[in-house]
Amino acid sequence: MCGLIGAITRHSISIEKVKTVLSQMKYRGPDSTGTAIVKFKYGYITLGFNRLAIQDLSEVANQPFTKNDITILLNGEIYNKIELRELLFKKHDVFFITDSDTEVALEGYFHFGENFISRLRGMFALVIVDHKKQKVFIYRDRFGIKPIYILKNIGDLYFSSDIKSLIYLSGNDSINLDYFARNLLLDPFVGYDESTAFENIFSLLPGSYLEIDIDGIVHQHQYYRISDVLINNEVINQSAVRKLFMNSVSEHLLSDVPVGCALSGGFDSSLISVIARQESESCKLFFTIDLGKEHNIFKDDPFHGKLVYNTFDKDKTEFIPVQLNIPWSLETIDLLIQTLGSPLYDNRTLVWYNFYNEVKKHCTVLLNGQGADELWYGYYPKIWNWFSNLFHEDFNSHSIRQYFTNRKNNSAVFGLLSSYVYSRFDYFVQDVIEKILSSTKESNNHKKITLFMVKTVLASLLNFEDATSMLSSVEVRVPFLDHRFVEMALSLDSEAHLGSTKKGKDFLKKAFNNYLPSEVIEREKSPLPKPLDVGIVALYDKHFDEISSSSLVRELYEWKQLNNLTKNKTQGFYGTPSEAMVQIISTWRFGEFYGI
Repeated sequence: MCGLIGAITRHSISIEKVKTVLSQMKYRGPDSTGTAIVKFKYGYITLGFNRLAIQDLSEVANQPFTKNDITILLNGEIYNKIELRELLFKKHDVFFITDSDTEVALEGYFHFGENFISRLRGMFALVIVDHKKQKVFIYRDRFGIKPIYILKNIGDLYFSSDIKSLIYLSGNDSINLDYFARNLLLDPFVGYDESTAFENIFSLLPGSYLEIDIDGIVHQHQYYRISDVLINNEVINQSAVRKLFMNSVSEHLLSDVPVGCALSGGFDSSLISVIARQESESCKLFFTIDLGKEHNIFKDDPFHGKLVYNTFDKDKTEFIPVQLNIPWSLETIDLLIQTLGSPLYDNRTLVWYNFYNEVKKHCTVLLNGQGADELWYGYYPKIWNWFSNLFHEDFNSHSIRQYFTNRKNNSAVFGLLSSYVYSRFDYFVQDVIEKILSSTKESNNHKKITLFMVKTVLASLLNFEDATSMLSSVEVRVPFLDHRFVEMALSLDSEAHLGSTKKGKDFLKKAFNNYLPSEVIEREKSPLPKPLDVGIVALYDKHFDEISSSSLVRELYEWKQLNNLTKNKTQGFYGTPSEAMVQIISTWRFGEFYGI
């Protein structure tokens, strides 16, 4: 996992400017920095890379990496590297000069062409510069685990692992007000799409790639569509599920640096931890979040995590509860908004950020359970009930609109948003309806919901997690998102997922029934905990005059009503006043940072 930047421009960009941008995101790759310029018929290809060394730690594997008149940038991991390496050697007699997955991907393109991407299993943002064909390809993995942002500006194209680098490199910082309004009205998870807080900057869609041809013309292609696998009615047994998931965890352990596991005590992280420990004795570190007993349903995370850990050899492993009662500060908020390229719409960003700060003290790679809930019905029934209109009526335009209406009316900022924001509500809801309902021909209500959540909730979570983990130079890996395992989950009938108990994950839990303590298997699903107040009210009060005079805040909020927020006692997962304060403070700071 690393940080990449690049530009395809008619005029050259100074290497010093590129190095300045790279220095600003050094946290994504502190181990080495590299640059390159390639001259094409239509202009210049300028590349920059910060490396977080994980596979083949030698200098020869540094990037940009050039071989066979091809230059490559790879942020992420190719988990079937060994399999592909053997194939390339056997079929094409390839001589490798590194042990890196970067070289394997380059040779894959050289011998199999641009569609080599379908052979890769992994998480990646990948750039191929073909010197002979004078073409550039920019790929993103199937589910968007790794980010890649694109900016098109008057004939030039820029790309990067983060948004602020694009702004500095291109000089384009036009604000997209609809992005802020959309997040305030629809929420950053269920309302997630590829837009960003800036005009002309968008997130490359998962499973897609850009092809920039010899004349500089940009073509976009989709090499993978998750909706395509929904028509598969293959019969799957529990043995096949066990075999494939164990293979996925094993591949995700491939590393030349220390690997740990998140171990919350929930089913998903516990299963990964047990299998990882079975597959590799080098996996020795297990982390759980400890927010204290005042967090009611989350207070037992360390207890259930310890139940699983007690099945390991304690002399060869370590169980690390991470204390996270760390208060908000303007410094932390500034750091997070710059990394995310956005105000903060969920105060769990503080949990993620502080957790990975602690993880980095012990290891560089961490496995976690993202993706299991969306694909194996883990949110059913408790969390799906929060979206009651969405999940207990037919999944159609009426139920979607009703969900978003209820969400808007029960928000802690209800009545505090500007007339402009409220005027965009119908447009945003209709956009979601058209994008989601037109994306699949699937008729099963539960499968439509699963697809919806993968494209929105999961995509947003992956984006948050990448940004916050990379701030601490930690690579997060997600074994549940091996595309073969995803397709297996989507191929199962919804009745198999729900089982006779109608509690979700029934099939998955039965497949691994003997792997975990019964208390963990039967534990009720809980979301990642949100921090309590932890100083945000004090910050809001201290800086209220500055907040209420911010031009961006005044565009989005009825600023004269903002002092009423401390009187608002609305409670709920998306409705706490303290979380609203995080949104408003970070909007003010975002405006200050970008001069709005």
